[in-house]
Amino acid sequence: MDAFSISFAVDDTNRVVVATASGPIDSVSYVDRCIAFFQGLPEPWRYHRLYDEAACTGVVAYQDLERLARIVNPLWARATTDIKVAVVNASRLVAARMPMASQMYLHSNHRAFETRQEAELWLKAPADARG
Repeated sequence: MDAFSISFAVDDTNRVVVATASGPIDSVSYVDRCIAFFQGLPEPWRYHRLYDEAACTGVVAYQDLERLARIVNPLWARATTDIKVAVVNASRLVAARMPMASQMYLHSNHRAFETRQEAELWLKAPADARG
């Protein structure tokens, strides 16, 4: 597998930031790049987030998730709508720790999915259908 990479796209129509990663996850680099991206995004609190890790191996280390939360939570503080966060990663570890990890963030509406299609459908669903 190639080296770790991550790219970001902003979908203003659906109010979603998509981070697409591939390769063996470099946890520190992953979080550093997310922090830099969100700090440079005007009004980041307006967007749902989709982290597509389907083409990755491994997971982001818990201590790096904590670091991300400490730095980006102030960016989400201005949100006035329900923000959803979808993570596409078939790892059972990601799914198992999602409830605990999501509590670190101001918006604890996080879910893990095995496919990007499932994640996108959930992000587009009305808040009362989030399941």
